[in-house]
Amino acid sequence: MEGLDVSKLPLDLLLNILNIILLFLITRFLVYKPVKKFMQERKDRIEKEKADAEQQLREANDLKEEYSSLLADADEKARQTVLDGENEAKKRSAEIIGKANDEAERIRKDAEEKAEKEKGEALESMKGEVASLAVSISEKILSREITDKDNERIVESFLKDGDNA
Repeated sequence: MEGLDVSKLPLDLLLNILNIILLFLITRFLVYKPVKKFMQERKDRIEKEKADAEQQLREANDLKEEYSSLLADADEKARQTVLDGENEAKKRSAEIIGKANDEAERIRKDAEEKAEKEKGEALESMKGEVASLAVSISEKILSREITDKDNERIVESFLKDGDNA
């Protein structure tokens, strides 16, 4: 076959081929390009939405980490506050116990001083009573005549009373 002779081809066939080519070109420019443009825009929009979603996910993860860190810090601060409170309570307790011990020691010393003072007063009172008794005894003895027998009896009575005391 030597070349295709277009003149032998029926005119209808040629017009049909020309119509198909023309239809192809019109379809390509009128339908394919807008559809391709629409599909590209759709693809771009989906990729943008996907990128935005990934960005939001990263931001959410960052916020989650930040909040986790803040929560851990808050837990640490709360634990430290509790420890500080316990330490302060222990310190305050030691101060109160120290003050109570000091007060108890002061009260004990005051009681000892008071007891010593009362003891001294009792001794002074007893000395006064002993002196008064001695004076009374002396008056009785001097009011009558004393014999040797009376002296012996007084000494024995005194010694006997001294052994019982």
